[in-house]
Amino acid sequence: MHILFITTGGTIGSVIKGSYTGTSDEPSLLILDAFKKKYPETFNNINFEIMTPFITLSENMSGKKISFLTKLVKEKAKEDFDGIVVTHGTDTLSYTAAALMLSLDPDCIPVCFVSSDKPLSDPEACGTDNLKAAADIINAGMRGVYVPYRNHNGTVYIHRPLYLTEADIYDDELRSIGTMHVCTSDNNILSPNILYDDSKYRDCLLKLSETLPSASEMTDVFPEPAKHILRLKAFPGMKYPDISSEIRYIIFESFHSGTINTESEDTHAFCLEAYEKNIPVYITGTIKGITYESTKSFDKLHLIPVPDITPVSLYMRLWCS
Repeated sequence: MHILFITTGGTIGSVIKGSYTGTSDEPSLLILDAFKKKYPETFNNINFEIMTPFITLSENMSGKKISFLTKLVKEKAKEDFDGIVVTHGTDTLSYTAAALMLSLDPDCIPVCFVSSDKPLSDPEACGTDNLKAAADIINAGMRGVYVPYRNHNGTVYIHRPLYLTEADIYDDELRSIGTMHVCTSDNNILSPNILYDDSKYRDCLLKLSETLPSASEMTDVFPEPAKHILRLKAFPGMKYPDISSEIRYIIFESFHSGTINTESEDTHAFCLEAYEKNIPVYITGTIKGITYESTKSFDKLHLIPVPDITPVSLYMRLWCS
């Protein structure tokens, strides 16, 4: 296999420096050496072409870096590679992976984002297993963007960025909403998830253009700061911010049940102000089918439900619009 190996830093490309974890000066050598030791047979069957466009801890990812990486991968995906691996830190992996998902054709060569929960000097680190799963994805000829990640139960889950949630604080696991991971990798065998529907995934990508700005308005540039987006999260007693003249889109992240406080006068006033200013308010976390009574007010509040995608995917879609 001929794989383009793009390293950007993150924990997978880091070493312990005293009481801190910091990026290595040569992350590609660090990662591939660990991979060769654990999976020599797979390593020897791969021709890696290495690129290191920048080195950063993922909490320091920016719109400029995401824009640069998106453009780079789009260009390289047209070349003669069987697949592309991008190593990345877990903090912002879901953002960068979503950016690539939105920018690349769904039938492009496999692009896998690989990360690790710990530096690879730790024998319990999941990074080499995640890279092995990425190699298996590429070898299987799967198409599009994927995130393989081994959770604490020892199973590597293969995620689509559209469904991939951010890692919870105090928890270094990655999950897909509604258990919609594509497949799992156990003992180096890819096993399909019967709950995952690829046609539904592709249909969801297409429908994004129906409820969101036209796809023709999308670019590969993520301007910083994202002044045109206001992002809110529901919590009791929340104070709504002012809607400045720069705001074009509002993302409202619901409670886990797909609801917000629709009895609040402040909620009504805020949503009415947004409507009068012709600013769409998208609500994430909603579900199809039977919902709670509070969602009856969504139409009155002019809320636009965007089900079956994560807040991160929606945010990245709007950021480049």
